[in-house]
Amino acid sequence: MSDKKRKALQKIAKCLELGNSANVNEAAQAIRMAHRLMLKY
Repeated sequence: MSDKKRKALQKIAKCLELGNSANVNEAAQAIRMAHRLMLKY
């Protein structure tokens, strides 16, 4: 796996973790970001 893809997967994992945040707006934004990254990579 390339370094670029590995970094993207780490970022997606962090976003998904933030998706469980108690702050609804933060969680929604994190899920949207994870979705965008998944579509890109």
